[in-house]
Amino acid sequence: MDAQDTAEKLRTITGELSERFYERDDVVRTLMVTLLAGQHSLLLGPPGTA
Repeated sequence: MDAQDTAEKLRTITGELSERFYERDDVVRTLMVTLLAGQHSLLLGPPGTA
């Protein structure tokens, strides 16, 4: 598996998650970056939007 295959798989995963979680493209991308970086992520928002 080379870098192109890995990048394509990550784009596919990101696209599928973005389709599943309506209007959350920015959150999906942010979480993918934190996952790849091995870091923590904290999402804040108004109560009841979970």
